Amino acid sequence: MGSWCRCMLKGIGKRKDWEESGAAEIIGNILILGITVVLFSTLISFVGMIPTPEQNTYTTFSSSFGGYSSNGTPGYLNITPTGGDELKVDFTSVYVYVNGAGHQLDFSKGMTNISGIWRIGQTLSYPLGEVTFTVNAGDSVRIMIIDETQNQIVWSADQVMGVGEGAPIFKSRWIDSDPNSPGLQSVARADEFTIYATITDPDDDLNPASVYVNLSEFGPGYGAIRMWDNDSDGTFTAVARTP
Repeated sequence: MGSWCRCMLKGIGKRKDWEESGAAEIIGNILILGITVVLFSTLISFVGMIPTPEQNTYTTFSSSFGGYSSNGTPGYLNITPTGGDELKVDFTSVYVYVNGAGHQLDFSKGMTNISGIWRIGQTLSYPLGEVTFTVNAGDSVRIMIIDETQNQIVWSADQVMGVGEGAPIFKSRWIDSDPNSPGLQSVARADEFTIYATITDPDDDLNPASVYVNLSEFGPGYGAIRMWDNDSDGTFTAVARTP
């Protein structure tokens, strides 16, 4: 009888130990689950507080000068939206900085009618000169366009003078000591020779009186002499003599 009781008590003790271990494991899992739920809820709350991104305006433009005078001063500035969002004229500001000095363009003074919506492909041709502002050859020019509805600069770029439209292109240049003979004749000392230059102008506004050739490297008494296009074929000539 005593032996049987001891066995029973020993068995009950082991069962009690097993029950306490199982309870500890369940409680640990519940705590881990609770921590996970709290962290997940905190993460959701944090994500909910992040502001949504603002709607930005994306537009691309091209720009060029045109209407060059004989001294290289452009007569107008062209600005054209080439893609992206269309802008509302009443809420669009265009600034041109010439050597750091800012000038705001007035759409009503444009040579082209741009009103309401500034649509893709519509060119704003803006006159330059005494009425607005002047851009001279060699000036530093930067254009900036702002969408006032978003208070955002949508385009900003430097405009290079004399490159692209408005710049005359020399197609060919040569000299000949005897234009009446076939082929090109070499030039010797004290020879009279003719200088040729074929010029084309994309804007078709080249002033023929502005074409000169500089012979100052020949030495004292030489300088810039005018070239002539007597038959208006685009080839200018000037006659000179070597020292």
